[in-house]
Amino acid sequence: MRKDMSKVITERPRVGGKGVRKGRTPRDLGDLPTKQGMKRPYGHDTKNFSDVLGPIKGFLKKAVGRPWNDVYSEICENIDKSNRVQAHILEHVWQYVHRNVVIKDNKIFDRRTFYGGKLYELSNNDTYICPKTGILKKYKRKEAAKPKKDYKRMEFESSLKSLSSSKSFTWVDESGTYKFYKDKKDEWTIRNKATKHHAEQDWKEAGYEQVAGFFRRYPKFTRSSHQYWKHYYGLFLAYKAAKEKPLFLPGDKVAVEDDKGQWALGSVNGLNKAGEIIYSYAVTMDDGRIISVRPRSGPKIRKYKVKKKST
Repeated sequence: MRKDMSKVITERPRVGGKGVRKGRTPRDLGDLPTKQGMKRPYGHDTKNFSDVLGPIKGFLKKAVGRPWNDVYSEICENIDKSNRVQAHILEHVWQYVHRNVVIKDNKIFDRRTFYGGKLYELSNNDTYICPKTGILKKYKRKEAAKPKKDYKRMEFESSLKSLSSSKSFTWVDESGTYKFYKDKKDEWTIRNKATKHHAEQDWKEAGYEQVAGFFRRYPKFTRSSHQYWKHYYGLFLAYKAAKEKPLFLPGDKVAVEDDKGQWALGSVNGLNKAGEIIYSYAVTMDDGRIISVRPRSGPKIRKYKVKKKST
C-alpha cells in the first residue's frame, strides 16, 4: 500500500491562480468576515477535500487471496489513527470489506448489526473475510438462472390460437387436448376436453390457409388418433378435396363402409354445398336408406365399379 494513500483518497490538488479573476468580488460590507487571509477571497492556492475511493478499491482488489491480518497490518503501517484525516481511510475499508459474515447453504451472508442482526446475502464481487481461514476473498454470487423463453412453444401456441374460435383457445400438453373458455370474470378458467363438437366450431371460423399452414408445420397432428384432431383434419381434407373437384357426381355407384367395417352399395343422388364447397354427399343405399357422407371425415366411401362378365 502506498504511503501517501491518505492524501490520495481525501485531498484534491491545489487550486492555482490561473484563470482566477483579479480583484475582490464586490459584496455588501455587512457580509464580509472580520478577519480573512489575503488570498482566500480569490480561491487561490487552496486545497479541497473529498473522497477519491478508486485507489482503496484497487488496493483491496489486489489483496484478494491474502491473509486479512497481513493486509490490515499493511494498511495500518501507513496510517496515523490519531490523525482524523488518515483514520478516515479505515472507515472506507470497512465499507468494502465484510467482516461479520456467516456461511449458510454455500452462501455468504453479512450480519448487519444496524438492521437488528439480520442476515443479508452479499452482492456479487463483494470482498469479505473468510471466518474459517481469515483470507480476504471475493464473493461470487450464484444468480438464479432466468427461465429461457421457449420460442417454439410460443409459436405453437400462436398457431393453435389461429385454429380456435373467437370465444375459445386450444391447449395441448402431455395429458391431452383441451378447450378453454372465459368465465363471468372474463378469465380463461373453464376447461373442457376437446371433442368433435369443438372441432366443428373451430373449423367454421378458421381460415383454410391458416389450417393448411398448421398441418403443414405440425404434421404429427394429421396422424393423431385424438377425436378432436382426427375430426378437424378430416374436415380440412374434405374442404380441400371439394375445393379442387368433386369426388362423386349424382348417379355414381358407390360403396359405403359402416361402423362394423361392412360395405354396402348405394348411389349418389345429391351434393350438399355451401357456395362452391361440397361438404357432403347424399347417398341412397340399395336397402332404401338415405345417408349423408362427408368425404374423408365421415364413413368411408368409394366409387363402385361394376365388373363386366366375360363371354
